[in-house]
Amino acid sequence: MKLSKYLARKIVLHNPERSLSKPIVRISVASITLGVAVMILSVCMVDGFKKETIRQIRKFFPDIVIMPKNTEGTEWNYVRVSSDSVALASEYFKGISFHPFIQKTALLRYKDQSEGLILKGIGKGHPAMTEIQLVKGRWFHDSAGQKTPEMLLPRTFAASFGIDTGTVCRVYFLVKSEAIDSASGKLITSYVPKSRRFRVCGWYDNVGSDAMAEPAFTGIHALQKINRWEDDFFSGFEIINYTTLKNPHLGSELSAYFFHAYSILPMETRLYSFFIWLEKLDINGMVVIGLMAVVCIVNAMMALLILIIEHVREIGLLKTFGMSHSGIRDIFFFVAWHILARGILLGNLLGLLLAFLQWKYHFVTLDPATYYINHVAIGWNFKGIVLINLGLTAICMLTLMLPTRYITGIMPFRILRYE
Repeated sequence: MKLSKYLARKIVLHNPERSLSKPIVRISVASITLGVAVMILSVCMVDGFKKETIRQIRKFFPDIVIMPKNTEGTEWNYVRVSSDSVALASEYFKGISFHPFIQKTALLRYKDQSEGLILKGIGKGHPAMTEIQLVKGRWFHDSAGQKTPEMLLPRTFAASFGIDTGTVCRVYFLVKSEAIDSASGKLITSYVPKSRRFRVCGWYDNVGSDAMAEPAFTGIHALQKINRWEDDFFSGFEIINYTTLKNPHLGSELSAYFFHAYSILPMETRLYSFFIWLEKLDINGMVVIGLMAVVCIVNAMMALLILIIEHVREIGLLKTFGMSHSGIRDIFFFVAWHILARGILLGNLLGLLLAFLQWKYHFVTLDPATYYINHVAIGWNFKGIVLINLGLTAICMLTLMLPTRYITGIMPFRILRYE
C-alpha cells in the first residue's frame, strides 16, 4: 500500500515530464469543487427558504385557530370564552398561548378612492406586535371609550393610496341586526351598513402578496363595539405553540378540552396547498443535487481514464517488473482519492463561505410579492451537508472502479516493443 501511494505521487501527481497530469487534476478538482458547492448551497437554500417562509407566514397565520362551529356567516358568529377560562387553558396546556381576535371585512374610503380590506382586531400581548416590523409610525392605542380608533395598515396598501400616518379615513362595515317582527313575532335578521372613522397610526412591512391577505390591525375593543358584542365575544382564538417538540395530537386535545364546541383548525389545514408547494421544493433540491453529483462523477471518471491512458507506458513497465493488477489499481485509486478529497474539501469551504455571506449580508434578493421573503434565506442543514459528503464520496469511489478496469487490458509486450 505504501509503494502504491509513493508511485501515485511520483509517477502521476508530481511528475514534471507529464504535461497533461497537472491540468487534468486541476480541472477535475475545480469541477468537483463547484459541484459540491452548488449541492451545499441547494440544501441550505431550500431549508432556509422553507423555515423563513413559514416564519413569515406565522406572523399572519398562527399554529392553531379556534373558530365557531357554524362556518356560515363566520364574520358574525362568535366564540364566547371568559378570561378565567383562557387563563385555566393556558395553565393546562404548557408552552402555548391563547390570543383572542376579531376579524371583519370592510371597505376603506379615502378621498375619491375605495378599496376592500380585512380589519383584524387584536389585544395587548399579541405576538404580531413583536413579530411584525413597523415601517413608520407606531402600534395602535386601544381602549373601550376611544372616540376615533386607530389602525395599522400594510405598507403596500397605504403607499398605493397615499395614506400617511395621522390620516383619518372612513371605513364601512356590515353590521348584523336582529329584531322581532311585531306582526308575525318572528326573529328577523338584517345586515345594516355602518361607517366609522379610523386614524392611521402607522405602516407595517408586509410581504406584498395578495395570497397572504395581510390585514389592517386595530384594537379588539373597537371591533367589539362595532359588532355590538360583549367583552368576552370574539371571532376566535389564535394559538401559538412555543414548545420545541410539536404535539401532533394538540388539536384533538384542545377540541376535547372545549367539549368539541368549536372548530380547531391547524395552520397546515388552513394553508394546505401552500404546504404542499413547500414540500415540492425538496424535490427541486434533490434534482439539483442529483445533476451536480452526476457532473462530479463523470468529471472524476474522465480525468482518471485520461490519466491512465497517459501513463500506459509506466503501467506496462510495472507489469513487466511483476506488479499485480490490484497494486497498479491502488496507484490510480490514490490519485482518484487525491482528486476527490481536494474537490470535496474545497467545495465544502466554498459552499459554506458563500452560504455564510448570504446569511450575513443578504446580497441575493428576491421579489417578496412572489416568494414571500425579500432575500434568499439560508438554513444550516448540517445533516444534509454530511449526507451529501458521505454519499458523494461513496458513489464516486465505487464508480471510479470502472476506469481502472482498463488497466487489466494493457499488455506489456504491446507497449514496450516500440520503446
